Amino acid sequence: VKIEIEKLEDVEHVEIIEKEIHDNPIVLNKDTFKFEIKPWDNISDTEEVLEACKDVELKGVVWDRGEMIPVSNSNSKLRIGCTIEDSDIDAEAIKMKLETLESVQDVIIIN
Repeated sequence: VKIEIEKLEDVEHVEIIEKEIHDNPIVLNKDTFKFEIKPWDNISDTEEVLEACKDVELKGVVWDRGEMIPVSNSNSKLRIGCTIEDSDIDAEAIKMKLETLESVQDVIIIN
């Protein structure tokens, strides 16, 4: 966002606008994805798996809350969503990062 600063007479006002633009960059592209994550076994602590997923830090990725979904009597899978605010990151890159976690067996992207 370019503002014709020359037309503004009040220097303080210009500084306030510049600070606001700097502190609140415009995000033009946002994508939302959900991932289903299957832990390695039924004795994996699903809360630990959830926290491990949220600990994956990628620039422009904001994690949503996760939920455990029962699959059978003793098994469950994790479903977690995220918002991607950076066009340099895609869902496949996040999936590959999640698959490197020690307690994760499989990751599926749900769009």
